[in-house]
Amino acid sequence: PGGALSVVNTTSSYSPNDKLNLALPNNTQADDLLMLFLSRTDDLLPLRLNGWQAGAACFKTTNGQSSCHEIPDCIEFDGDYCLRFDGGRGRDLATVVFYKTALANEPDMSFNLRGNKPTWAILTTLRGANNQTPIYDVNTASNDRSPDSRFPSVNGPLGGLLLLSMAFDDTTARDDFLAPSGMSTLQWIAGSDEAGYLYAQSLAAAGATGERVTRGPGGPNAKDALIALTVQPKNDDTGGNQSIRFERSIISGSDDVEQRANGAMYVNSSDLELVYDNGNQIVGLRFTNIELPARAQIESAYIQFTVDESNSQSTQLAIRIENSDSAAAFATQDNALSQRDQSSKFVSWQPQSWTSIGAQGADQRTPNLAELVQDVVNRPQWQSGNNLAFFISGNGERTAQSFEKSASNAARLMINYRMPEQNNQPQVIEAETYQASADVRVANNHDGYFDTGFVDYGGLNAWAEWPSLDVAKSGRYRITFRYANRDSMARPMQLSINNRDISEVAFTPTQSWTDWQSAELEVDLASGANDIKLTVSTVEGGPNLDRIIVTPIE
Repeated sequence: PGGALSVVNTTSSYSPNDKLNLALPNNTQADDLLMLFLSRTDDLLPLRLNGWQAGAACFKTTNGQSSCHEIPDCIEFDGDYCLRFDGGRGRDLATVVFYKTALANEPDMSFNLRGNKPTWAILTTLRGANNQTPIYDVNTASNDRSPDSRFPSVNGPLGGLLLLSMAFDDTTARDDFLAPSGMSTLQWIAGSDEAGYLYAQSLAAAGATGERVTRGPGGPNAKDALIALTVQPKNDDTGGNQSIRFERSIISGSDDVEQRANGAMYVNSSDLELVYDNGNQIVGLRFTNIELPARAQIESAYIQFTVDESNSQSTQLAIRIENSDSAAAFATQDNALSQRDQSSKFVSWQPQSWTSIGAQGADQRTPNLAELVQDVVNRPQWQSGNNLAFFISGNGERTAQSFEKSASNAARLMINYRMPEQNNQPQVIEAETYQASADVRVANNHDGYFDTGFVDYGGLNAWAEWPSLDVAKSGRYRITFRYANRDSMARPMQLSINNRDISEVAFTPTQSWTDWQSAELEVDLASGANDIKLTVSTVEGGPNLDRIIVTPIE
């Protein structure tokens, strides 16, 4: 069961050099979430720790810089460390937030970092968190120009937890920075000339947290590195809207392709270079028949690769998604990938070294792509069964197996989602978005229709269907058909749902072809995708059909 999200316990440790020992918080249990706030002054701080996932960071090159360097800003890696960010080296003051799921009998921890400058850490154990994608939102600040510490606003979910981390590059006492109003101080740790604080508050409502300001005398301006983040609670799996897992692999050699640096397309390679191959190329991945309902709530999305060749050089990748309702097959002419409508939004990936041929673990898995996928399934014309395409660019090299090398080891898309929130608002399907027999057409020669036109049915047995109706849960629904029928007699049609005949709908006469009326009936719909079909029952043909409205019945 889910249970409330809560803080179990918190520990901290300080070291004047690169070696840091940190006790596990008391009462930590298997499957709790561990969140590590690792800080340092005047030296390197890793962006990767074995067994941990990096979730947020604030690096400062100078006290007065206007904003933090964050993880995607790194432009030069050396192993797990960033040597240079876009804007500086980031070694004045830094904090990186890591997280992982606690194991049974989780041991105390030791860290041996590069260099010899002071290091400190705060480790907190959370129970009831969504361990897979714990961080709901994050924001950073590097110079608030105030003796107080002013944490930026973040968005948070109902029942979530707001955590505020401050690394301070000067001597402090605990009460110099009291917790912001309504919050509690989980931990304070101080060294000879540096300190760290962690504050927390449970969220009683969803939405923006607003700026949070510490109380007390504070300290010198611009000496703090601030991270505000929200943790989302675990979903209750005892019932209700449960998380659903969907996976789809590349199923054709034409769906994992490379666009060479000179624009030439390579569609049948036995491997995929991400991304250097005699120049930096673009890799395209197309996953077909994605069974996600419209407006599904995407919790996580990853692409899993399998190692084909050993690569260990520094690699920085950017992953984008195609802005389309359903990604068409990749073309073979030059520059076919760069000509696609790629999202401006991207997810950065700095993969670990790939040294074991055939490996397909966490190091070969992308960061969370949920935000990219969410943007597509929220498009008005998205429906279950459509296709998704991703594009990978950047510099460096990791070599993955392609479909041609091994169908079972081809790239695999893994998505966790929940059904869209159910409400009593009707869903509207414009009739002209149909799939239909050849004698059915879209017309616009009679006024009063919505959107781009209406469906003009043909004769006996003409049919049109709409496979795009997704509902969050099974139940009773009212279907309303907006139609016109100037004939002197009814023009009945057979209604089928999911290939099962339900009822004949009469479609009685209206005064004119511009006199739009409603015919309605109640039906049972299953959760997920539903296919609605109307077939003409008489030789006179069917009515003109403008739209279909589906409303849940409480």
